[in-house]
Amino acid sequence: MAPEELAELHHFQTLVHSFLEGRSTADGFTGDYFQAFGDTQRIWGKEIHGVLEDMFFALEGYQEDPALRDSGDLDEAALRRAAEQAATKLGAILSREEAEGRP
Repeated sequence: MAPEELAELHHFQTLVHSFLEGRSTADGFTGDYFQAFGDTQRIWGKEIHGVLEDMFFALEGYQEDPALRDSGDLDEAALRRAAEQAATKLGAILSREEAEGRP
């Protein structure tokens, strides 16, 4: 994987960790992630695209207000679980890619 691809994946990982560590609110994370997802011009492989897209759809399904939440919408706990899964998968991908890129 090219260095700029690794940097872009690290950016997504940083966004996810910022939310999980409480440095970003759910709404802030949503805006930042949608911006990064929309800005990417990269065509990712199936595995990476799946992780990024799953997080996108989780954010799209998040509804902060319980009074407005439909049965298919996510609350913050469910959003955190999705973010934890994304963080785990992105971490594994980055570790593998960085190990393969070392001499």
